[in-house]
Amino acid sequence: MTTVTFFYQDSLISGVELKGHTGYAKAGKDIVCAAISTLAQSTLLGLIEVLKHKVESKTGDGYLKYTFEPNEQTEILMKTLLIGLKDIKIGYPKHLKLEETKNVY
Repeated sequence: MTTVTFFYQDSLISGVELKGHTGYAKAGKDIVCAAISTLAQSTLLGLIEVLKHKVESKTGDGYLKYTFEPNEQTEILMKTLLIGLKDIKIGYPKHLKLEETKNVY
C-alpha cells in the first residue's frame, strides 16, 4: 500500500510525502502506482517549473517527499493533487491511504 501524507501550515498545504508500493501489480505493470507517481511528480514539476517556487525534495525507492512555503498559487496545485488522489482511492481503496498532518513546519 502507498501512504500519502499531506502536511499543512495553518489551512494551506505545505508539502506531501509518498511512501511504499501499492502492490496492485508487478513493477512495470502497476497502473495504480503509475497514476499516483504521475500526479505527484507532475505537481512537483508545476511547483518548480511553472510557479518557480523553492521546493525541498527527497526521493528514494518507493519514496517521494517535497515541502515548501505555501501560498495561494501552491494551494491550487496541491488541492488538484489531493483531488486526483482521492479519485484514485475510490477505485483502489486497498492500495492507497491518504493522511493529513496539521501545522507541520
